[in-house]
Order: sequence, then structure tokens, then C-alpha cells
Amino acid sequence: MGNRKNFLDSNKITENDYIATAKNYEQIREKIKNKLHTFDNLELFARIILFKTVFNPRNFEDYKELNKPEILIDLDDIINSPNYLFGIGLALANTENGRNEPSLKDYSDFLNLLNEFYEEYGKSLFYYQVCSKDADEGLVASSKQHYLINQENKERYPYQTKELLIEIFEIFNVFFIDKLGFNVYDAMEFSQKIIEKFKNNIFERLNECQKIKKGTNEYENKLHECLFKNSKILIEINPIPFCDHYKISDINKFQKYLEQFSCSFGEGNQDYDLPIDDSIFLKKPLIKYQSKYYSPDPGMLMTHLPEIFEGFLDQEKEIYPKIWSRYLKRKKQFTEKKVSSCFSRIFPEKDVYSNLFYDYQDPSPDETDHIIPFYDNILIAEDKSGKYTTPARRGGKERIKHHLKELVEDSYVQGLRCRDYIKSTKNASFKNDKQKIVLTLHYDPKKTNFFLINVTFEHLYNFSSVFILKTLNMFKEDEYLWSISLFDLDLITQYFSTPLTFIHYIESRLRAPMFFAFDEISFLGYYLQQGNFTVYPIDGKIPFITLTPEYLVQFDQYYLKGEEKPKLEIEDDILKLVQDLERLTPENFIQISNAILDLRHNLREKLIKGIKRASSKTSIDGKRHDTLLYLKPLKTGISVFTQIGTSNLHSNLQDFCNYCKNNYDANCWIGIGIDILDRKHFAQEFVFVDNR
Repeated sequence: MGNRKNFLDSNKITENDYIATAKNYEQIREKIKNKLHTFDNLELFARIILFKTVFNPRNFEDYKELNKPEILIDLDDIINSPNYLFGIGLALANTENGRNEPSLKDYSDFLNLLNEFYEEYGKSLFYYQVCSKDADEGLVASSKQHYLINQENKERYPYQTKELLIEIFEIFNVFFIDKLGFNVYDAMEFSQKIIEKFKNNIFERLNECQKIKKGTNEYENKLHECLFKNSKILIEINPIPFCDHYKISDINKFQKYLEQFSCSFGEGNQDYDLPIDDSIFLKKPLIKYQSKYYSPDPGMLMTHLPEIFEGFLDQEKEIYPKIWSRYLKRKKQFTEKKVSSCFSRIFPEKDVYSNLFYDYQDPSPDETDHIIPFYDNILIAEDKSGKYTTPARRGGKERIKHHLKELVEDSYVQGLRCRDYIKSTKNASFKNDKQKIVLTLHYDPKKTNFFLINVTFEHLYNFSSVFILKTLNMFKEDEYLWSISLFDLDLITQYFSTPLTFIHYIESRLRAPMFFAFDEISFLGYYLQQGNFTVYPIDGKIPFITLTPEYLVQFDQYYLKGEEKPKLEIEDDILKLVQDLERLTPENFIQISNAILDLRHNLREKLIKGIKRASSKTSIDGKRHDTLLYLKPLKTGISVFTQIGTSNLHSNLQDFCNYCKNNYDANCWIGIGIDILDRKHFAQEFVFVDNR
């Protein structure tokens, strides 16, 4: 993987390239199958998950830095999780497990083959997308890539998975006990104890590795032998000894859990050939072999619990339709409640309205899920708790469009309808389910600003991006919505202390189509570091920017390792300006805030230094002083007056901003007035002059 070639130069790709990559991954797949027929599959998988866990511990919530030995395998060869699951899927299609003990070279070769397959298969998806004459084929390739990512990584952190299990599935515990023999809490407990055993086994083995003396000729061989020999014992679960050691009193219940969550060799899809094919392991992440059970990826026992329980309810819905209906209702209620609680972190709880009804054009009332008024700004959010199904993820064109319509476009239409109602009348009235008016909104065409938000229970990856949705003709020209998954919204709303910074994040996200990332949290990570999505032209053109996974690392370190929480990198004085804008709410205060927050860090510091310099002069001579900052690429300027008191401060600042805007031929100009004697507040006056 360290020598991965750059295959993103689409100008040189031909259909022959696609055919060649397809042939390559087919040949590699046959080599993988031969290895699986020859060697002990469980030993191969145990070594992979051991290596993966030691060096990429995303699976464990309470992970602490391991005392790692000097593993002499190139870290660039670390296995990619979806590819690892592909190897398991191929193994389970076999009726028997291989017998031979793999050597270190056999294991290394197997690992490299999986990596080579994944690289060639990834190329083929990209080449297929580039070479296709049908624009819809791009959707197919992207959807397959999403399916690979979603197989193991459910885009939820452990605390979110636990909350989801308790809030949605707990009410079905009696049903689960009756049909499965265990409930949600049992499954969580058993899964966590299997993970605990795996961690304990790793710690023990690594401690043994530390005893090997360095500097000897046999150091490397002994180290590898200590770490990897008989690795499958690390993932082995022998029910009776396990219950005894981990103090599980109800062995029968644990046995039923193991049976329900396990599959055997030969039980898998016999036609399994590609990573996007149906794999039984995603539904039953334990392997039963010779009366023992093995957990090739222990973390999946927790991350996949919601999908496993949902799959069981889905399987039983024809026999128990009321249970299934109750589940769908519960899922919808959880989504609505969670969205409200997320927005209540940013805005006053009393201003977050949910489940509102209004009378517009139809005889029957229309409904909107959430409205959050914030002065002249109105946020309209629509929730969708439906699924982006596996057939769609595998690349069914019509299913992709159908689901995106249900999950995104319908929200967009609902949001537009609510917005149009507000714009159609001076007093837009909204009622609760008891027909009582609880909210009245006044629309001002010169002031009112709308934000349309779509929250999906499912993670849509880059299918929620403005660029993709615009190509599908889901938006009107220059009228976009912010499409975000529920669990990403839960994360994002933890990182903004003021409504203005949150609104700026949304607005600047929608104004930044030149950015690309597979997930929203990469955008959040970038924003927390950079403070905005401002990009200046290079040779007159806006560059296209791909956000790398490095922006996710800080969140993993916090939520998985308990390290320092990420924070918005915002200068103290810039934050004070934003807080004063929220306190004073002058005309166009959102535009003023956005313009200030659009500044890069170096320009913010330059502005702050200018303010301090002017304030210092005023404190010495008692006269008014000013500082000016003009951003030619953005055609935006900022002027600051410092003086003693506020006499004529606003009017003089207004006149000066008008002069500066015309003199610099700017699109807009911002004025900030500061009374240096007011120690309680940073600024006392704000002015905004634009082309309107």
C-alpha cells in the first residue's frame, strides 16, 4: 500500500484500463481463495485483527495506548477493514476451514493479496465511473464505494450506539427474550465482555513480547513468533470457561446469544465473489467451529448490534406486523427527539419548535418537523428516519434515486413549502398537535434569511453533498439545503458555543462546493482548524480541495481514547466580536458575523493587532483612531473606530464605511465601533454597507 499509484488522472483513463483492472482483481481473488483453502482461516483472520487492533484501535471505547513492541512489518501494509471483511466473506462461502498453519510469510502474502485486491477493485469502480457514457453510472460507482465503507464503520461512536440501542430497542426486550432468549442489555453485556477478553489477551501477549531481549540475531523471529503464533486463541470463545471467568451467571442465555450471532463455514453466500455481495458475517459476526466460537472482528459485536436487532425485527415483520410498525414509530420518535436536543445545544430550548402544523394551499394541514427562529433567520429542519437500503448501496440506479428522493429531495420540497408559506403571509401561524397556535413568524423580504436542513437517520456520505444532489437536479438554482446525518448532527452541535458560529458553519459549507469529503465530520474537523472554508483563487480559478481522513483523527482520539476534546480555533477577540453581535443584534448582524468569520487566521490576527494599536493610541491622547483591513479577493473591507464614549460613533462610522466601500469599489464594508472605556464589552457599534 505504501507504493500505491495515483490513479486519479481521469484524462488518461480508457475502457481498456477498466477491463484490465477487472481482470487483475479477478486473478488476485483466485489467489486469495487458494490461500483460504490451504491455510487455517481463523488463524489468518486472528493475525490480521491482532495487527489491526494494535496499530489502529478504532474498535474500543476505553482504549489506552498499548505498550507496543517493535513490529517489523511496514505499517503501510495495514489491512483495510472492508477488504478484511471481504476475506471473511470468501472464507465463509467455503464448506470447510483450511488445515495448515500459516507461516509468517504465508500470513504476510495473504495480507498483501487482500490489499492488492482492494486497490484493483477500487480502481475498477473509479474507472467504471470515468469511462461510462451514462451519467447515472457515477452514482452506481459511488454507491458501491459507500457500501464498502459502511460495512464495518457505521459512522457512530460507541456512546451513540449505546444510546440508540437503549432508546429504540429497549421497549422490545420482552419480545427479544421470547424469540431470541436474551434482550438488548444482555447482548450489550456479552458483546462488551467478548471485547474485554480480546483486549486482555492482547495485553498479555504484548507483555510477553516485552520480555524478549533486543540486540540478538533472533530478536525479529522471536518477536514475530511471540506476537503471531497461535493467534486464533485470542479470538476464541469457549462458552463454559468464558462464563466462569467473566462471571456470566446465565450460561443458557449466553449460549443462545452465541448461536444467534454466529455462522459456520459453508453457511455463507455460496456465490460470494465481491465486497459488495451479501455477506452473512455482517449479520452474524461470530464464527462457530468445532463447538467453539471465534470473533474475527470483536468490535463489530457492538457496532452492528442496532442493525442486527433491526434485521431480526424485519425478518419477523410478516408474522408480527404490529411489532414492526411500533419499531418504525419508535425510530421516528427517537430521530425527532434527538434532532430537537441537538439544536437546543445551540439555540435556547424554548426557540426550538417541533411537530408544527400550518394551513397553506391544501385542504388538509401541512406539517414541518422543526422550526428554529433566530432574529431575522429561520431554520427549517425536516427529519427522515427511513433507510438507505443495501440494494441501493450495491448500485441499483433506480433504488439510489428512489432513496435519495425519499431521504433528501422530499425534505427539500417540504422545507421549500414551509418557507413559501412563511413568505406568502405577513403573519405565518404554526400550531401544535392540539391545534393551538404556538409560533407566529413575520416575514420581511429585505431581512429574513432561511436555512433548509435535512437530517437523515442513515449516513449518506457524499450523496448528501451539494455537488452530487445538484447534479441529480434535486435543487432549484442557488437554493440549497444542508443534508446531514443524525449522528453527525449530534457531533457537530457539540462544537459551537454561539448560534452565529453554527450558522456560519452551515452557510460556508453550502458556499464551498469546491471541497470534497466522504463524510461531514471531515468538514467539521477542517472548519475547527481553519475557522472557515474560505478559498482564494489561484490564477483566477478556485481550486478543488479533497479533505483527507486526517481531520477525523482528533475526534477518534477524544471519543475512543479519552484525549483532549477538539475545539474551534477562534481567537478570543474574534469570539468577543461575535458575542457582541449576538448581544446587540444590529441590522445585518449575520452578514457582519459571516464576513468576520470568513477571515483566515492570519487576517484575523492582523485585524486584532490593528484594533489594539488604535485602542492604545486612543488611551494615550483621548482622540479617535482607526484601523482598516481590505480583502481584495473577497472585495470586502473592515474599518474600526476606537474612541472614548459612543458620541456620534455610529453615524461617523456609517459615513466612513460608505466612503471606503466606494473608494475601494468593494462589494461590502463592515464598521466596528469601540468605546475603550467599556471594559465589559469588546465593541459597541456595528455597521454593514453592501450593494443593495
